Amino acid sequence: MKTFSTPTHNRSPALWDPFSAFVEMRRHLDVFMHGVLSQQCISGANWRPAIDVDEDEHSFTIHIEVPGWEKQDVAVEIGQHILTIRGQRGGDNTHEITAGRSAGQSAGGRRGGSFSQSLRLPPTIAAEHIRARFERGLLSVRLPKQRQAEPQRLAITSAPGSDRELVGG
Repeated sequence: MKTFSTPTHNRSPALWDPFSAFVEMRRHLDVFMHGVLSQQCISGANWRPAIDVDEDEHSFTIHIEVPGWEKQDVAVEIGQHILTIRGQRGGDNTHEITAGRSAGQSAGGRRGGSFSQSLRLPPTIAAEHIRARFERGLLSVRLPKQRQAEPQRLAITSAPGSDRELVGG
């Protein structure tokens, strides 16, 4: 049986990197994931817009980024303490390319497809005062909080006739 070994006199700590295999694997995964994510973005599959939620003492504000979309592409609904935000846009928006290419070629660069996101609202939200605003691809939904009732101190009274002493006989 023949065995092979690496000569120890050629192995220098400065030349050998024990993490090089991990770095190489990460590079391959990055290339793979970039391809997968690019295909999802092109097809619109499994796409959800970026959502941020801010809170202050009076309200919550939800910001949803849908760059390139228009107000009529997005809907906001509320019912039974559930806020639902939906969007739908066709992906067939193409334009003709004439500069540097043959006339009649077309390309599409806008994302089409749809999304739906539902959020359960806490009971402290004043649903009748919720407002939505859309400006340049940013939907902002303001959810005002209900004013909390201040605790009240209740007067304690005695039951009628409870002021008498009991006399034992």
